[in-house]
Amino acid sequence: MKTIHTQHLSIWKKILSVSLFPIILLSSIGTAIIAISSDFDLNITLFTIYLCILITLSIAELIIPRNNISIIFKRDIIFTVISNLASKVSLIIATTITIALSDYISFFEKLDIALWKEIILAILITELTIYSLHRFMHRKNNFFWKIHSIHHLPKQIYTLMQSVIHPLNMIFVFAILNIFLQLAGLAIEAIFIAILLITIMSAIGHTNANLKLGFLNYMFQGPDLHHFHHSQNINESNKNLGASLTLFDIIFKTFYYYPHNYADKIGITNGDKEYAQENTIKEQLLIPFKK
Repeated sequence: MKTIHTQHLSIWKKILSVSLFPIILLSSIGTAIIAISSDFDLNITLFTIYLCILITLSIAELIIPRNNISIIFKRDIIFTVISNLASKVSLIIATTITIALSDYISFFEKLDIALWKEIILAILITELTIYSLHRFMHRKNNFFWKIHSIHHLPKQIYTLMQSVIHPLNMIFVFAILNIFLQLAGLAIEAIFIAILLITIMSAIGHTNANLKLGFLNYMFQGPDLHHFHHSQNINESNKNLGASLTLFDIIFKTFYYYPHNYADKIGITNGDKEYAQENTIKEQLLIPFKK
């Protein structure tokens, strides 16, 4: 009887591994569509979806863990607060610059096309911008690598650690992204969907839940791909640079995926003194300013 129960439990875990990603993706997009059609506050909607995803994945990490991990909760929460504040600063900077430039530069003025076309355009702009900036920051031994390296310091990957990002990294990337999106004349609803997609995939990509995306790994930056990106092996960590989709990784030949294989070690390899320990927040924030 106990064996049958164990077998049933194992089957349900396998079902959860395969089904959780599409459930999260489709339910999030469905909620977003309802919010748009009902004129709900999109900022509140985004935060609510994000919170639900964090809770869902954190529970899934307990039920179907990929690896045994030790959560550094205090560090993760502090960086979550810092990252959210940095994202607000990046939006203020972008809006200020966009207003200053709007009389002189506009890619398309206000677009007069179907919303679904604007959504596709917003996603493509978002993906190409983040891919390009991400690839640029992975050029070692420069200031931008130093601010990005903080995100690669943790030796364990799980949902809450996704926010372990230097605030200058957040401001740099999202200020530029917001400038491009605003100057493109895109509807706020289209921008909302693009930001929602990277919010979903950031959480999914970093989760320690043993999610099985199967063929969807060739479309989305799931944990099988993003865990390689956090590898200590530079030949793996310089791959899978897209925000949500694999499109530009495939185009520019930085796509890296070996089914059923995982990164051997996570983090930064060289024990160089310029890199702080993963749980020392003050030292991490000072890394970019060290010679």
